[in-house]
Amino acid sequence: MRGMSTMSLILAISTASVLLSGTAGAGYTNVNGPHPGEASVLHIINTIYATTFNPVGTPTGVGANTKYDNGLGLALTRVSDFGLGGSLNILTGTPTSADDQFWSDGRATARAMAKYAGFGQSFGLGKPYAEKLFVSVPGGPNFLGGGPSSAFNTGANFVWGRADNAGGANTWFSDELTSAARDGRDHLVTYQVTGLPTNATVWLLFWEDNIYPNGDFDFNDLVVEVRAVPVPGAALLGVIGLAMVSRLRRSLSA
Repeated sequence: MRGMSTMSLILAISTASVLLSGTAGAGYTNVNGPHPGEASVLHIINTIYATTFNPVGTPTGVGANTKYDNGLGLALTRVSDFGLGGSLNILTGTPTSADDQFWSDGRATARAMAKYAGFGQSFGLGKPYAEKLFVSVPGGPNFLGGGPSSAFNTGANFVWGRADNAGGANTWFSDELTSAARDGRDHLVTYQVTGLPTNATVWLLFWEDNIYPNGDFDFNDLVVEVRAVPVPGAALLGVIGLAMVSRLRRSLSA
């Protein structure tokens, strides 16, 4: 501090305040290392996208970081689990715009990408969960690679859901941290994937399927990739409408 002017000190404090205020609020659920014989978050994403990611963000446990980058334009950025609030738009949202607990509307495709669990796994959205089921993965052997998929429309505001195929107590939603979860634990970790050759907004959802303290919370029990795509705009619909009118006129004059 010796030799620093009063004005310089004020500027330094102000700059630090701005930096802290820009990053304050985001919180991340801890991810444990994988159960013996299972795959970590890093191994899963390396395999799914056939590349080598490097952890460049803050560690959130043994098995995950807040960001991964392959150095070639492909990156995964962790979405906040708590602290930001808000609703994450499935198409236009970003990892810093809202938590991954509540989501808003879009059109998308979901695909199961990995399963490391004894239970069969089901994925969908909304409450009651069973009415909007999109992906179902049977029990039995674990897998890593493209599994079953389904296209769907989310509707307005929603939460993601995961359940055992047999139903029962182990049904979890993305809003567990705000809806008095039975074990008080977060059961979903989310990344946004950028740099893929697609116009879709891509999310990778990692689920923990068991209740605390029975669960190992390595978040690899079910991994689902969600790709949200733009709904055709009014301009495109107008072009389609004009084409239909022109075709109708030709048929009437024939």
